[in-house]
This record gives sequence, C-alpha cells and structure tokens, in this order.
Amino acid sequence: MKKPIAISFIFFVATILLVNVSAQAQESFDKVTMLNGEEHIGQVVAMNDQSIEFVHKNESLKYSYSKADINKIQFASGRIEILNKAQTASASGADVSLQDHHNKVAVLPFTYMSSDGAHDDQMEKKVQSDCYTLMTKFASEFILQDPTTTNATLIKHSINSSNIDGFTPAELCNILEVEYVVMGTVTVRYTSTTNYSGSSKTSEQKNNKNKSYTSTSSSSTDNFQTQVDMKMYSDQGQNIYAKSHTSFWMTEDAYTVTLQWLLKRSPLYRK
Repeated sequence: MKKPIAISFIFFVATILLVNVSAQAQESFDKVTMLNGEEHIGQVVAMNDQSIEFVHKNESLKYSYSKADINKIQFASGRIEILNKAQTASASGADVSLQDHHNKVAVLPFTYMSSDGAHDDQMEKKVQSDCYTLMTKFASEFILQDPTTTNATLIKHSINSSNIDGFTPAELCNILEVEYVVMGTVTVRYTSTTNYSGSSKTSEQKNNKNKSYTSTSSSSTDNFQTQVDMKMYSDQGQNIYAKSHTSFWMTEDAYTVTLQWLLKRSPLYRK
C-alpha cells in the first residue's frame, strides 16, 4: 500500500511544480520608458500625481520614479500611457542607440486572402499603405515608419511573405528599428450577387400622333464578407493588441472602414 501512496505523492508534487512553471512562463511585465531612453521591466505597484512606485523584474525592492522623467508606461495588459513626449535623440552615440527606436511604429504588409483563396501581393501592399495612412491620423503621438522604408528593409534582410513567419515580432522590431509592429490579415469572401432591373416609359407627340417608348435596364452587384484580423507587438515580443472584426459593409473595399474601427480600439490610438 505504501508504494501507490508514494507514487501519488510524487505525481502531486510534479503537478504543482508544472503549474508554477507554466504560470511563470506566461507572466508578463510592465515596461517604463524614461525620457533619456532607459527602459525598466517589472511591475508598477503604485502611482500618484508626482511619481510611480516600481518593482523590477526578479526583484522585491521598490523604486520611485518621477513622472516628469518618464516618457511612457506600457502595461502588461497592453495599455500604453504616455506621460511626456520623448526628447529628440542627441548626437551622442549612447543616447542615440537607446532612443532611435522609441515610439516608432512599422506597419507590415497585411496578408490578403481574396474570395478564391489566393494571396494578392498588390492588395497586401495596398492594405499596408491604407493602414499607415489611417495611423497618421489616429496615432499622432508615435513616429510612423513609411511603408517604403519598411518594405525596403525587409527585402534587404530577405524577408518576404513566404518566410516572415520564421521571425518573431521582437526580431522584426529589431530589424526595422522600431518599438512596435502592426500586422494582420484581410479575408474577403464572395457571398452573393444582387441583381437590379427597371424600366421606364416615355412618350412624344409627332404629326398629331402619340408614340410611346419603353426602355429597360439591368445591373448586378457582387456582395462580399470582409474580415480583418489585427495584431500589435512590442520590441519585447509582447502582444499588446489582438482583435478581429467583420465588416458590416458588403463591398470589396470594406476593409478600410474595418481597419479604422480596429485602430480606434487599439492602444496606439490617440484622438
């Protein structure tokens, strides 16, 4: 009887250890970015009008940082709170290396799946450009990298749609020298065709005779269902935003309205 009890006890201890390891692996942290470019990873435990209380990762000692010295706080939940605008990077090498990627955002080419299930390279670049244009209106606190620069950098590193899944978001941020990357998928599916028809009757009098004419016309409109999936990652590899939305509109270009809807609910959105 003792052997089964011992085995059960060992199994119980192993289960507890596995749960603890799993919980630690999934743990995420806050990131405090200072105006001088320094980054602190840990947990914001308290905040008042003048300062924050902060515990660094794997430490227990509390530190106090003045809000006047903080650029922004990126919370583990994905929410970003900007306290002060970032200073312009100085010419000194150390400061530049710390600050040159802060508050910079790159929009990657979106995966575009057309109604026949095929990828559309031109539309992937078009959606990327449209997303960038919208973000210039809704993310004014951030520096947006021009898609031309983004795509040229990806090409220089031999990154394309067929192998980009082999790079982590943190690696892409490092390659593009940005703090955040925006990526997503647009799926357009043909649903139906709506047919329209009509007729009109005109009459005229000529030589004391009435003549009437009847003309008919018809047209058709293809209807589509458009779904947009959007994700945003930080240079720490943290997924700060992930949301999917199906457009109410049935036109093939309905993705633009859906992009705007998603961006307005993202942590990078600013009025």
